[in-house]
Amino acid sequence: RCGGIGRHRGLKIPFICSTLFNIVLFFRVNPFHPLPAFRYQSGTKSGTTGGGGWPIDSCGQNVDALTRTDCFRNSPNSIDTIAVRHRVAGMKLFLLILAVVLPAVAEDDSTGSLGTVVYRNLKSIRPAMINGDLKVGVPTVNVAIYLGETDGKLHGYVAAPEDLTASFKRAKEIFAKAGVQLKLLWVKRAIDSPSWLSVQANQVTGIAVPQEINAYVGYRSAGWKLTPEAKTAFEGIIERHDGNDRTIYLVYLKQVKMAYFDRTVKDRPQIKSIPTGGLSLPAYVFEARIPRRIRGVITLCRQSGRGGRTIAHELGHTLINVSHEHRKISPQFEVRGEGGLMIYGRGIEISSGEAGRWHKERLHLSPFIYRT
Repeated sequence: RCGGIGRHRGLKIPFICSTLFNIVLFFRVNPFHPLPAFRYQSGTKSGTTGGGGWPIDSCGQNVDALTRTDCFRNSPNSIDTIAVRHRVAGMKLFLLILAVVLPAVAEDDSTGSLGTVVYRNLKSIRPAMINGDLKVGVPTVNVAIYLGETDGKLHGYVAAPEDLTASFKRAKEIFAKAGVQLKLLWVKRAIDSPSWLSVQANQVTGIAVPQEINAYVGYRSAGWKLTPEAKTAFEGIIERHDGNDRTIYLVYLKQVKMAYFDRTVKDRPQIKSIPTGGLSLPAYVFEARIPRRIRGVITLCRQSGRGGRTIAHELGHTLINVSHEHRKISPQFEVRGEGGLMIYGRGIEISSGEAGRWHKERLHLSPFIYRT
């Protein structure tokens, strides 16, 4: 599997693989499986057979591939002896290249590559320690974190991993009160194309409806859809595995813009695009217009500091599958208030029952939840 799997300081791994292969071909020997070698009797050119069509050994006897004489094998100048020496020399050079090249690749790229993305574990954050309080039988959500960056500039959390750890732990506390535990799978630095770090997340493909109509009807009518650039970035960064469609991915990027119907001028909605601090892709907005493998994507653009409540708020959009609403506050595109996790402010409550708009109950029905 040499092709297209990454790079190391400008030296491509496919080039390394092809070079090793060419060395073997140059010596015309497989160092791991010695082949029988024979001398042939010929009249005009080496390599032709004797009159009987059989190879001739060093004692001048006809032999086939399975019956070589002791004289042939023991002769210091026999073709067999020379071939073995040749194979040993080829193997030594082959192993020398492996010893020099492969450790260098492993040192620079500790967790592997995928296409144009190079992944490195953020060793200063240990998921096992963060997950130390997980309990058996409790509803659980898997969360993986990618820190998008380029070769020239590290993500801010690389220098301040304690802030990211504190943010995730705060989100864990908020959901623990609602009976759900968050399990951190990994924190990886994703070194990728600069164009993937700044994307327009969505495009509005539908029509605007009057504000008086239910907000969820408005979302459906707007017909939000991922842009090709966002789809390419998300699918490129997120690694494939069996649990893709049941994993939440916190993808930290530089800038993510969101398109929406602006209603500053009454009865004249216009499509505008604004940068976001956090953006989830919940089903009540995107419905089936998003690949199932990346349906758990949440983008965050914070480069430093603590953002535990932001993480929890965006998780709420995806896991609870609701817009900005809380108790007597009806769902709206943007609304501030106190108390509830799902409105802008400082609230962290995930309410339950009819008075609480069934948020806790909806959370426990999320397809991302499983029990250990």
